[in-house]
Formats: sequence, structure tokens, C-alpha cells
Amino acid sequence: MSAGTLSFSGRRPSAVPLLLLAGGVMVRLFGCWAFRHNLNLDAGVVALMARHIAEGSAFPVFFYGQAHMGSLEAVFSGFFCRLFGISGFAVCLGTAFVSFWLLPIAYLWARGAGGRAAGYATLAFLVIGPGGFFHYNASPRGAYASALTLGAFVLWYATRMAIRWSVARRQSGWDFLFLGLGSGLAWWNSQLTAAAILAAGLLLLVCFRRAVFSRRLVAAAGGFLAGSAPFWIYNAVHGWPSLAFTGTFGRVRLSDGLTWFFRDRLLGLLLPGFGPAGLRSAVLFLIVALALFSLFILVRAGRKGPTTVFITLLGILIFTAAFALLYASSHFAALDTPRYALPMVAPFAVLLGLAVGELKRRVPVWLASAPIVFLIFLQVPVLDWARSFERAAAQEQASIEKLGEQLEAHGVATIYAVNRTRSWNFALRERFVFVDLVHDFYRPHQERAEAATEVAVLDNYGAFESFLRVTGGRAERFRSGPHTVHHRAVPPALNRRLLPEDAILRIEDPAGEEISAVLLDGRHDTEWLSPLGRGRGWIEVVFSDPARICGFRLISSRLQGYPSRWSADIRTPDGDWRPLFEDVPLNHYFWSGPRFFWGAPFFRLEARMEPLTVTALRIRDVSDRPIRYWSITQLQIFTPASSPPVESEGLTELLDLLRIRRIRRLYCDRWMAHRVYEASEGAVATPRIFDPPRGSPELRPEAVRPDPATALLVLRGDAPAARRRLRERLLPARETVVGPWILFDFPPDRWEEQFRHSPGLLWFGWGLLLEEARWPRALLDRAEVLLRENPGDERIPELLQASRSARPGYPEALDLLHRHYRYRGDTGAAEEARRAFLEATEPAIPAPIRFRSGLELLGYNIERETVEPGQTLVMSYYWRLPPRLNPADHLVFVQFRRGAILFADDHILLEDCSESWMESPSRSGIFRLDRVIEVPEGIAPGPVDLVIGIYDRRAGRRARAVTKLARWRSRAFILPGGLTVE
Repeated sequence: MSAGTLSFSGRRPSAVPLLLLAGGVMVRLFGCWAFRHNLNLDAGVVALMARHIAEGSAFPVFFYGQAHMGSLEAVFSGFFCRLFGISGFAVCLGTAFVSFWLLPIAYLWARGAGGRAAGYATLAFLVIGPGGFFHYNASPRGAYASALTLGAFVLWYATRMAIRWSVARRQSGWDFLFLGLGSGLAWWNSQLTAAAILAAGLLLLVCFRRAVFSRRLVAAAGGFLAGSAPFWIYNAVHGWPSLAFTGTFGRVRLSDGLTWFFRDRLLGLLLPGFGPAGLRSAVLFLIVALALFSLFILVRAGRKGPTTVFITLLGILIFTAAFALLYASSHFAALDTPRYALPMVAPFAVLLGLAVGELKRRVPVWLASAPIVFLIFLQVPVLDWARSFERAAAQEQASIEKLGEQLEAHGVATIYAVNRTRSWNFALRERFVFVDLVHDFYRPHQERAEAATEVAVLDNYGAFESFLRVTGGRAERFRSGPHTVHHRAVPPALNRRLLPEDAILRIEDPAGEEISAVLLDGRHDTEWLSPLGRGRGWIEVVFSDPARICGFRLISSRLQGYPSRWSADIRTPDGDWRPLFEDVPLNHYFWSGPRFFWGAPFFRLEARMEPLTVTALRIRDVSDRPIRYWSITQLQIFTPASSPPVESEGLTELLDLLRIRRIRRLYCDRWMAHRVYEASEGAVATPRIFDPPRGSPELRPEAVRPDPATALLVLRGDAPAARRRLRERLLPARETVVGPWILFDFPPDRWEEQFRHSPGLLWFGWGLLLEEARWPRALLDRAEVLLRENPGDERIPELLQASRSARPGYPEALDLLHRHYRYRGDTGAAEEARRAFLEATEPAIPAPIRFRSGLELLGYNIERETVEPGQTLVMSYYWRLPPRLNPADHLVFVQFRRGAILFADDHILLEDCSESWMESPSRSGIFRLDRVIEVPEGIAPGPVDLVIGIYDRRAGRRARAVTKLARWRSRAFILPGGLTVE
């Protein structure tokens, strides 16, 4: 029986693929119905994308929240939603439509190499497909269906081109264009197709050889850029977030990844759950037999030259190797799920079809088709699973709709909830917003949650009940099925103020260190780190006299700087310790105005209680799991005060005042930030926060930029600290009482241009903290402004001396002093400043060395040229640093040699100055570093050579340099002058 007349069904051969394709359509339509209520997180996100595309409100080119998955499926789903109305079924139709095209592609792929029998077998295997394959070809889970279809297209089309070239030595440039276009679309939709694109390129290179390097390659590249244009445009605009996926490689040992791939993942594709041992063994035997049979056919076909079977099998072999290596070296290999191996299904089906086509030439048809029948038998149970899934999802949908009715009845529209509830936004037609600000990347929902006047909480999300307990707030609640909703939250009264710092005698940690200087200095760039491990860190605040307290606030500049659980105890005037709060889980809520917010960058851990008289307060880490550190940047204690007006009552007065004073930028807390922005229609900029910090371990608050159009709004209880910070930054702020707040602004009649240079203030949501790294440069800039406006201004020396005291590495300050004193006619002071400037910038012993990074050594000074063993001397190095060079990456090695090394002065470039230098480098880039060097005892008298070089810590080797100095050895140079030991 020839391939042209073979028919497993007994019908005319031309009807078989049509019937199988029709079966594939019916199976996918069944899947669409079964998964129409799929409330999986990813499915819900795709459904939202489709909804927005259908409504015309958005056209996302990437999966919401995941910048490495394109939205081709969502585009088709949006089309079907527009055609049939927005529903879960219509969304699934888009996925099924994309997945359907895999069937004709795989059929043509197998038939081209093994005849119709191979095509029928391949198509029959893919009608239902393995369990995960069936699921992801109807359920909209991102870009799996498009990854499978487009990846198969790229492999098949490249194989077709290679076959045509091998047969006729002729190939149209249009084919290269179409292949490039398909590859570009595949790359945009999912980087799971990378192996298919790579394999296609390698296959064409093997078959075309040098002929591929022609205008055809330009056509392929053009097609790829056109197809992947959404990827490149989006990433260029958003800072290349998609490239973060490269960080998934190298986390798994390659041998382990390959073992998991070939032993577990391929088996899991065909036999979800792995099944009984006997069935698992049978499937494993089938996989191994298919692999051996394919290699046998490949070797046999290779002896006859580049036949269609040989090229097809070669392409699949290259793809399998590429996919296995990429998969096994990524962290996906360690995830116990076969879904990331789904791109292997289509090539496996083609191999299976080729094997059946080969077998039917040697054995009866019923025996040749046995592998297909066996595997289809394993696929059938997935249909029953889908029916069970549909029933369970329909019940959950009914429960969610009932919750929606109750939310509507209670007037709730915005809910903080766990991330998996994002799919409920589609299920309830976006009448409500369920948002997890930490994991939800869809900005409109974040904005809606941030701007809402009231927010509810689902199921104690984020330890909300604990937050209410430790802050003294309250909320109503109701139940809907298994869920509890907290709503109508009421904050505690504002009857508190900061306890004066002189009421605190000391603050100690478990190591006995006195840490009040760190925790009370008002600085953002200092912190206390717990010196002990899990569950053992604590701080103890001891008061000068019995103090009346009603709360405290901890501030950390690190995203994960708080313990996961904490407790607090107080010591009463009679000397007894008693618990205040016990085993409190960390939550990221805080009160702002009449509502609470989720932390994001301006998170502070607060506790409030009824006023208590205490002599000490101890806050303890009682975490039940290890933390890297417990970090506290600042500690604030509150004492009772009279209650000011509620915040909502002062809004109108504040808006009028802002308008009268022409304020265009207002630093305020979250609730007021939204109210002012909305009421002014955006005319007043406020620090509204939508995006929580991700990836960075440190929080970076907004730097205050003062001017007459800028104001700061602080609660009366927090005003003393803000007032102190402004005075420390020499800013003449006006204070106005508005409702419960103090408004600080900068009146034009007291404003000077020099005040713009004050980047050493950071806004933390409720007040100000200092940033010392930039303050010295700001003082220098202020002095320069005054020198330009009035060279004789008496404030100039004060500013410059303060700058030099805060950061001695500014030679420019000495130059400005010289110009100031010269203008005033003070010749002696001017000359002294001039000498100091030259001493800070010009070494006594020039020794120019320019290193590859742009770093330059200008020379050095040495206190004296002769020294006795055991004595010390000061050696000063003069460096010029280029912009953006990190001194911490460069290690200076200085060797005192007499043949062998006698002693050394190795140190980090600008040791202890690296961070401040990077924040506020001098304009000239010149920095003088003084080092105290001790000459060891026992050094024999005689001359000593000084050898210097740079070790680049990033490159892991000594840095190359250009210099006329003599070399000691490779990349180490002899300084002129030297030292004599007497």
C-alpha cells in the first residue's frame, strides 16, 4: 500500500486531514467552554488585556506585568470579544485560534518529510495533545499558544527552505523575509521560542553554507525587526525590562538541568502526574525507542545525501539540543512543571509521525499505528478533567459574583487583596478593583487604588487586623462565603506630638552599643544594623525621667529592613517590665489622612497606644525565620497632645492658601497628595506613589527642590523635626497653621538664588530627613552663587568652611576663598587660601600615570624623605577621577621595595570617601588622600623604592596604564623620589 493510497480511516485520503482538523477545532472549542471561567492569575490578566483592546481603552504590546511575553493572543482575544461580546469564552477563542494553526503547520511539516501517513499520525496526536498542551491551547495563560505555534512555524519554514535549496539550489528572498517576520513575531511573543529561532538559523547555515551570507540575510533581518518591532520599541521606551530574563541563566547546574529535562519534564509532558509505575515505564520506553529510531533514520538517510527526511530530522535534532541546553541552564529547569518544555510537543509529534510513516512500510497498519493509539488513549482523560474543571470554576464564579453584590451593597469599590485575585477584576467586569500593589503591574489599577477615598481589605491581606490593633484604628467587616471584607476603616486620633530628643537618655542594642546618635540624627544615610541573628535583635530606649508616651515610629531606608515579627515591652516607674505588643506580624500599612495606604517607598512601622508613663521601651525582633539584617534609620517616640482638627476639614483652606501663594509643588503625605492633585487638576505637583520599589534593596525618597513655588505640608505633631531639618539646611521657611498641619514655604521676599542648591533634604512622606553626601557640594554651590552676585558677602567664608569641614576633598572651596579675600583686599588671607589651594591640587613630586579607566595619578607628597624603623610618616596621593568612576572598584597597591617587598600601603581608592565622592564629586576631579604609614622595625638602612599600581576589582586584574615612569614589573610603576631608611 503506497503512501498515496494509505488511509487509516478507510475514507479518501484528502478527507482525513480535514476531519482531523475539524476534530482539532471541536476539541479547542470544548476547551474554550471548559476554561471560560478560568480564574487563574495569568488567564485573568490576559482577559483584562483582551477586554481593554476590545473597548479601545488600551493596546498593550506585552503581557500586563511581564515584559517578556508579547500580547498576540490578547489581540485575537480582543477581536473575538469585539465580535461576540466580552466574555471568558470569547477570550479563550483568541488562544484557541492561535493554537489551531499549529495543526496544519505540524501536518505539512511531517507530510513533507514522511508522506501522508506521517502527516496523519502527527495531526492525530495533536488533535487533543498531552494534558498541558491541551490546557494551554485553550486557556489564555500568556503566550504559550503563540510560542508553540510560532516556534513550530519557524522550524518548519526553515526546514522547507533548506529542503528546497538542497533539491533545486534556488531560494526566493521572500522566503527569508517571511521566515524573519515569523521569527520576529515569535521573539516578541515569548523568548521560549529562542531555541526554535536559533535552530532555524543553524539549519540554514548548515545547508546554505556561504550562500546564506547575501541579500537574503538582509531580508531575514528586516523581517525579524519588523515582526519584533513591538519588543524593541517598548523596551527602548521603558528601559529594557525584557532583558531581565537573561538573569534566569546560570542559576542551575547544567548537568542537573539536563537530567531533569530528559528524565522528568519530557515524561511529564506526555503523562501529567506521571501515573502508575507501569504506565510511566511504558511511556519512557516509547520516548527512548522513538529517539533511537529517529537517530537510525537520520544516519541511514544521511548516507544517501541531504534528503528531505535527513534535513527534517537534522532540524529537529538541532532544535532539541538547543532547547535542552537553554532550558537546562535556566532557573525554569528547577521548577517542577513541564509547561516550560511545551515547545518540544510539536517536534515530538513530527518525530512520532515520521516513525509511524516508516513503520507502516514494514509492518501492518494496525501495528504501525499502535504508538499513536496508545498516546491518544493517555490523552482522553484530560477531557474529563476539563469537565470537572469547568464545574468547579463555575461554582467559584458564582461565589465571586455573590461577593460583588455584597461589595456593591456596602459601597465598596477598591479592595487590597492577594495577587491571585487580579483575575476577579475581569470576572466582575471591572466594577471593582482588586489590587496587590506589590505584585500588580497594571498601572491604571494602581492609580485607582491610590486615588480612592476609601479602600477595603480582603481576608486580612497584609496582616491588616494586626495593623488595626497596633495603631488603634478600627474598621467594619462583613462575610461573603469564605471571605471576610474589612471596610469603612477609621484612623486613630491625631492627639500626639514628637517627644523631645532630650527626654531620651540613651538607646542601646544587644552588643551594649549606645546608638542614640545614629537613630536620632535625622539622617537618611546612617543606620543601625542588628548585630545578632534570627529573632534576637532588640533596641532599648531609656528615658531621662519617666516619660508619657503614646506611640513610636521606626523608619528603615531598606526595602526589607524590618523583622517579619516584632514585639515591644515597657518598663514602668516601679521598675517592672510588661508586654506592650506581643508577636506582631510585619505589615506594610500606614495611616494618611482619613484612610490607610499600602507602604511602597514611604513605609514606616508605627505603633500607637493609650498614653503610658514609662522609664524604658524595648522593641524586639521575634522573627521565626532568618532575616539578612534588621535596619533602623530613625526612631521617633510620640507623647500625648491636644487633638487638632481632622485632616479632611482643612482641605479647602489649604487649597485657597496654595492658590494665593502660587504654590506649584507641594510635598505632603499620600492622602493629601491625591486630594490636592485632583482639586488643582494637576496644577500642583505632589508626590503620588503608584509603583512600589522592586529589585532594589534600598529606598530612595524624593529630594526636595526648594523655591518660592514649593511648599511642605507636615502634621503639627511632626512639625518640630521638619523645622529643625530646614534650619540645619539654612533655609528661611515661613510657617502657617492650616487645619491639623503646618505649611512650610519660602516667601519671595526672603528668597535668594543660592537656596536652590540644597539637595541634602529628602521627603519621606510625613517629614524630612537629611542626606549628608550631597550637602557639602550644595554649600560650595551656594558660596559660588554669592561670590557671583556679591564677591564681598560675609557669608561666603562660613559656607566654604562648613563645606570643607563636611568634606575636606574640595579644592574648589579654597579657590573661592582666595577670590573672596582678594576682592575684599585681605591680601594675607587670600595668599594663605591660594597656598592651601595649590597644596591641595599640585603634588610636590609629580608622577603622572593615566590608567585605562581614565583615573589619573598626578603625583604625591611625602612628609620626609628619611625615616627610622618604627617611625610613622604621612604620604599624600593626588588623584584625578573621571565622572562616573566608582572608587570602591579600584584598589591602590603601594609597595616599599628593596628588591623584595619590605612593607606596603595597600588601600581602596579614596578609602572611606567613595560614597560621598560619587554623590558630590569635585568639578576638577582632583582629590588628595593622606595616608599614615608606619615603617616596621628591623628594616635595614638604605634606599627604598616606591612602587604603585591599581588593581581593578571588577576585572580581577591590575589595570593597564600610560606613563613615562619606569616600570617595576607589568602594570606596576616606580615613583620618582623615594625613601631612605636610616
